[in-house]
Amino acid sequence: MVDVYVLECEGGYYYVGRTDGGERGLKQHILGKGAKWTKKHKPKRVVNYLRNVKKTDEKKIAGGMVKKHGASKVRGGPYIKTEMTQAEMRALKKKAGAKAKRKVTCGRCGRPGHIRTNCRNKTTVDGVTITKKSWVYRPKPKPKRKPEGKRVVGRTKKKDGTVIKVHPDGSKTVIKPEREMTAEDARRRNTRHLMLKNVICSRCKRIGHESKDCTAKTILRPTGPLAGMERQGLPER
Repeated sequence: MVDVYVLECEGGYYYVGRTDGGERGLKQHILGKGAKWTKKHKPKRVVNYLRNVKKTDEKKIAGGMVKKHGASKVRGGPYIKTEMTQAEMRALKKKAGAKAKRKVTCGRCGRPGHIRTNCRNKTTVDGVTITKKSWVYRPKPKPKRKPEGKRVVGRTKKKDGTVIKVHPDGSKTVIKPEREMTAEDARRRNTRHLMLKNVICSRCKRIGHESKDCTAKTILRPTGPLAGMERQGLPER
């Protein structure tokens, strides 16, 4: 962890630096013994001083300052070259702008627009109370939405009981009523059942269906003296 500071210099220039020696590193710039940039542009005041932050925060702050004040007005972090060509200046503006476009979200409270080192909020964005300095924001899982059925905007019922539902996209769902089994239907079903009761399929040798309705993959395994025979594959119909 290091301390990161922002110096405002004469002429509207800025310098972003870091130190692990406390204010001693800051005084080097004030005394004219620091970076080339602060030797060229004398520091006027300390704009910001952040204690115990990550080294990567220096780069983020410097990028934000470049975007705000321009590449010709700011140095520090990875942008330390005092004299730059026009091509280098354009590349620096593009790089700093690309970094600044990324959405910054606080890792402590979950709110956008600042980093955890600048966070002073007492609750998270979800309303949870922050109870310690090292608090890490963990978003609440979003509840799963139950799948909704197709919305119905129109409904028609016919005399035979058929219901037609009309949906917003113009599609229709037809629901036919279940027909009750009549005595004639029961008689026909029982008659066919009795007819098939002793029918042997000529294809698979099983009882209860005809060869035209057969879906078996093998012939019925023989019993008795022929029990040792292997199953035979059925010819395709």
